[in-house]
Amino acid sequence: MDCTGGSRALGLRSDGAGRWQDTNGAHLSPLAGCEDIDIWPTPLTNSLPIWRSHLAIGERRLYRFENLDGSGFQADLTVDENGLVTDYPGYFARVPV
Repeated sequence: MDCTGGSRALGLRSDGAGRWQDTNGAHLSPLAGCEDIDIWPTPLTNSLPIWRSHLAIGERRLYRFENLDGSGFQADLTVDENGLVTDYPGYFARVPV
């Protein structure tokens, strides 16, 4: 939901080799070569590359996120035994239930 009360949708497709398209099949050259994209409101997109890093079942690690846009932004992400982000300092923390 955007600030004006409307909603927006974005559909993306990737072939897994760095070629991205929108829902109409148009090539998205700004994303060329990207394996993953970071959708900032959710830490779930940070889990995708973590899952590919061969985290052993039940293993927990601290992962560093580095933004490659030249801003120098970095964050150390804590993950659970499933590789899901549990703490993204300053942005997200999973609350136990």
